[in-house]
Amino acid sequence: MAVFFALTGHNALNYILAVFSLSFMTSPEVGMSRGCALLAVSIGSVCGVLTTRLGGLAADRFGSRAVLATSSLLGAVGAFALFWALSSGGDLVLASVAIAVGYGLVIACTSGSQGAFLADLFPTAERFSGIALLRETNGAIVAGFSPLIAAALISAADGSTWGAALFLAAYCLSSVLAVLLMRSRQ
Repeated sequence: MAVFFALTGHNALNYILAVFSLSFMTSPEVGMSRGCALLAVSIGSVCGVLTTRLGGLAADRFGSRAVLATSSLLGAVGAFALFWALSSGGDLVLASVAIAVGYGLVIACTSGSQGAFLADLFPTAERFSGIALLRETNGAIVAGFSPLIAAALISAADGSTWGAALFLAAYCLSSVLAVLLMRSRQ
């Protein structure tokens, strides 16, 4: 079960950045134009594409377990700042920087480290099935519902983002805990 939670923070953050942020920033409460919101997410995505290799290099140098746990912890720490920036009244620069940090640092490191981390958890004969089942089940449950949960929490709090930020921080911390509790096969 801990293997499932190892990717929870990554998937929740990824889908909050890619899916939730667009609808939230263009909501009447925030007021950003659709073009600016798309630009902010695109800038962040490009940062992630450019830095994921560095996340893999960090995993090679410091170990995939350490990089996955540390970057998940950074996701938890940055959750409140992310939601604050997204709700900043349509400030394109602030939203772009927050999304770029989310993608370019946290997602890059969780993406760059998870291949080696997951491969180390399964024997060769079970590796493909184990990783595929883990990633896709977590993706369907966690990633699929994270934007909906974040939106519901903000709606229930009358527009305040603290509940959604707490939700994201908890998911990221569950990944830290899961990674730290698991033992490698080596």
